[in-house]
Amino acid sequence: MAKRTPKTSQLLHPDRSTPWRLPEQLVQRGTKLLTQQCWYWGCDVRRTNGNLLLEHGFSRVRPPTGTSGSSIYQLETATGAHLVVWSFGVFYREAAGRGVFLDRFRFDPYLLDNGLTDAAVFQIEQLPPRRKPGDSDVVQLIAQLADLIGCVIAYEQRIIAEYGLHYREQCLAQWTRQKLALPVDTFLASWDCFRRDLASIRCVG
Repeated sequence: MAKRTPKTSQLLHPDRSTPWRLPEQLVQRGTKLLTQQCWYWGCDVRRTNGNLLLEHGFSRVRPPTGTSGSSIYQLETATGAHLVVWSFGVFYREAAGRGVFLDRFRFDPYLLDNGLTDAAVFQIEQLPPRRKPGDSDVVQLIAQLADLIGCVIAYEQRIIAEYGLHYREQCLAQWTRQKLALPVDTFLASWDCFRRDLASIRCVG
């Protein structure tokens, strides 16, 4: 799948506080992890013996007949948080308040101050207005990213416990980008290390 250039003029609202961004090294690490994770989720959806996302608590909304786009997979956690997975990225928000969106091909967080509202989003262009974070957003943003990664880790732990590393090795063997992939046996540890490094960062203007 080719990388996309976001339609920023239509989708992004400028932040009024001091601009903030993740250090590029973390962006690159996160991108590698998220891109591989999205491939894994795709394999779980296409699995011959049953859709693992549906079996592990996600609900699904397919695009209307005759409409192109990604199905929406949604999970409500025990704390009331919401995780949404598409083929083009992920969205996470706590029980109330704004959420954070990550493009599959770029771990560069955008904030959705009003969440996803009630709109059904099947394409990235249908996302509500989103903006880059400012300095005043950093503490909450890092906490949200850590919680999002925690959801991913918990999901992967269940998959490996039930189906073994061999299943993920089969998934990886089907990937055209497997030469750039992280090893299956250290993938969870890589996510956890990345989460800890996120928690220790400071503002970068």
